[in-house]
Amino acid sequence: DFFGPIVICSAYVDHDTMKVINEYGITDSKKISDEKMLQIVPLILKKVHYVCKVITNDRYNDAINRGMNMNRIKAIGHNHVLVNLHDRCPYVKNIYVDQFVNEEKYYEYLDGCQRIQKDIVFREKGETAFPSVALASCIARYIFLQQMSSIGEKYGVKIPFGAAEHVNEFAKEFIDKFGLDEFNKIVKKNFKNYLEVVND
Repeated sequence: DFFGPIVICSAYVDHDTMKVINEYGITDSKKISDEKMLQIVPLILKKVHYVCKVITNDRYNDAINRGMNMNRIKAIGHNHVLVNLHDRCPYVKNIYVDQFVNEEKYYEYLDGCQRIQKDIVFREKGETAFPSVALASCIARYIFLQQMSSIGEKYGVKIPFGAAEHVNEFAKEFIDKFGLDEFNKIVKKNFKNYLEVVND
């Protein structure tokens, strides 16, 4: 999404958690409507172990300015939530990640991190293969929706999702109303949308 933060989540699943997952119909977050997500996830949060990291646009844009790319930012975020959840659940042996970059590159991106979670199984479309990834994706989506709602409330507007043309139209109206400085706080400035809107 052009607007809003990046949210990364890890979740622990055991037999008891599987009962929760089945009870609430947790699956790939892209297959659950946002309305349903807002209903069911709050009921689940107190019943499961999870760690989330919210990367605000200020921090994202700063990282990009320092030469990082999206995949490195995501890799560092994934490592953060996995290390912290493994501290809470040290007995876990099977660790799964929804693959967004090949394994070698993933660990290359983590060069310089003090602690690195190893022994990860990477799988594309991990939500369909591993319940823990599905649960984490739903929690991440829920927190993202909360963050977007909070941003919208601050400015008294409804922030659009995605990066399509209608998002650009909204962006131009936002800049006209609130100015470029405020706009820069809530968007990813390396998206092509940014140049299209600011240079228009």
